[in-house]
Amino acid sequence: MTSIVAPPKTSLSSPPIPPTVGRLSTSTASPVGRMTTAAPYARVSVPRSAAETIRAFASAGIPPSAEPEPKRSTSSIVAVTSAFPIPTDEIHMKIMMVGDTAVGKTSIVRRIVEDAFTYQENATVGLDFKIRRMLVDNIQVRLQIWDTAGQERFQSITTQYFNRAHGFFLVYDITNDRSFKNLDKWMQEIRQKGQSNVEIILLANKGDREEDRKVSREAGLEFAKKNGLTLWEISAQSNAQIERAFLELMRKVMDRRKYELEEGAKAMDFSSSYTLMNGPLAPGEKHHLRKRCCV
Repeated sequence: MTSIVAPPKTSLSSPPIPPTVGRLSTSTASPVGRMTTAAPYARVSVPRSAAETIRAFASAGIPPSAEPEPKRSTSSIVAVTSAFPIPTDEIHMKIMMVGDTAVGKTSIVRRIVEDAFTYQENATVGLDFKIRRMLVDNIQVRLQIWDTAGQERFQSITTQYFNRAHGFFLVYDITNDRSFKNLDKWMQEIRQKGQSNVEIILLANKGDREEDRKVSREAGLEFAKKNGLTLWEISAQSNAQIERAFLELMRKVMDRRKYELEEGAKAMDFSSSYTLMNGPLAPGEKHHLRKRCCV
């Protein structure tokens, strides 16, 4: 009698195990190293291309369908975000725009942040702010520019934030005499509710409309001298002198903070999220080398 022996059962997921082979270690390249996952049967380095993967498994006696399920790695996400590095040495600074309504505060902010100008700006309601990063004397500065409402009905809201600012731009319109007369009121608010010895620069906006001027340069200079301020005549429309005025205010703030830190004073800490510096300087340490405290 002839006996029929059934062939041994085989499974794509369970191929015969060679006696000298241990466990499979698959390595897939990632931007920040290699990821290793364990599966039974063989030791083989798995290349990235599909064709090479099939050939590699075939040479090890393993059908392609036995390829282990790849695990998702978050390392690639880290690699993608690291392509846009976050500066580790950065000063955070808050500047506030203050002045009557319609003097051009929003247009000045738009010009310095977006390098754009529009003739129709909606009146600011309450407060608004924009961010611009600037390099000042080789120091990276994250500038937060607060645009405040000039209407009297919002002043009780906006002035509550004055003590959070490192510096102020006090703005008037050279074609609007009332906006100039109200500067004393705004100065009083800053002195009462802002931080002591806060830096302030006076901006005379709309210098492109010389033919409509109602406030003389001499009057502006006299007010600036009386209050110990620097005066800049600017134009948001033509972008005249705006960046230079911002750079001067930022340098003033940085110089004052540096002096206070060197004297052992605490850095200006106006919220849990933002500080200009990160504590007193170590001996011989320069202020621009301090790492930021937060994002």
